[in-house]
Amino acid sequence: MTNLLTETLETLREHGIKEEEIDWVGTRDGKYVATWEEFKEIAKDINYDNGYGAYYIALDLVIVLKNGCWLERQEYDGAEWWELKCVPRKQKHFQKLNKKIVFGGEDDG
Repeated sequence: MTNLLTETLETLREHGIKEEEIDWVGTRDGKYVATWEEFKEIAKDINYDNGYGAYYIALDLVIVLKNGCWLERQEYDGAEWWELKCVPRKQKHFQKLNKKIVFGGEDDG
């Protein structure tokens, strides 16, 4: 069995995210929202099987960070985990996008 709070804290540590960096927790559409402290109270009592089979934790659950990144739930064949997402940012020294990059590295001549 996996505890949702323990799993979440481990994911934060893996990505070097401090609890103070969390803005809010809720559903992706923002309809349901909690503070980080409120979420911890909820998550500490949720134990579930994160192995293959059915998923248990809402897939639209997100943890939004103050820097604009977020953690979202992912699922494959019933296995569940948090995944960090960030808005892509153009690099200072970028290269021009070209047909070879867009077409998966293949050049059709």
